[in-house]
Amino acid sequence: MVDCGADPQPCFEDLGEAIRRCRIDFHAEITLDLTPFKPKEEGSLRHYVVGEILYDEEHVKHLNWRDPCVHERQGILIWIKPSLLKPELTRGEAVDVQQYGLQNMTFPQQTTTDQWFDEMQFESYRRLGQCCARDIFKPLEARSPLSLRRVSAAFEEAQRRFAEPAMAIVAAGHSAYEGCGAGLLSRCSCDARQTVEVEDRVQHPL
Repeated sequence: MVDCGADPQPCFEDLGEAIRRCRIDFHAEITLDLTPFKPKEEGSLRHYVVGEILYDEEHVKHLNWRDPCVHERQGILIWIKPSLLKPELTRGEAVDVQQYGLQNMTFPQQTTTDQWFDEMQFESYRRLGQCCARDIFKPLEARSPLSLRRVSAAFEEAQRRFAEPAMAIVAAGHSAYEGCGAGLLSRCSCDARQTVEVEDRVQHPL
């Protein structure tokens, strides 16, 4: 579920209305943690949250589900709300998106009555949306074609990662990058030594 309504507070009006409608019309219960999303001046902790949805037993029977037990009526709900993260969590956000946010205080919660985006505004929203989606579904990019099993596994992985503290994920990411960096430096150092040795032999043959 993607929430792109203007909500600078934030007060989550559209989300609240959607959850109420699901309960009133279908007797479904949705559980979500809103705390990762903060006002822009504070910076959010996540681009998304992962919650649960419990479908009503009578409703799923009406839909001819094979097994209406509680376990089968539970589902994973991913709610994406475009937002700029705290400075220490912005490793995955593009620099131009961060710059546009500094220049435009209401981004990415600008009013939706303005339908005439200029190129800079359109690209900033597009790139932020891409960043949000990749943050969740990056495992699906590696292989194709898609299957129901792979999509289900991606949702379960997103639920697992969401249960981890945001800073722990960033620390793990930094460690991975540091490991890659150390390996790259080692390789470059080795290549440089080999190059010097070759040049030395050319210049000073035995």
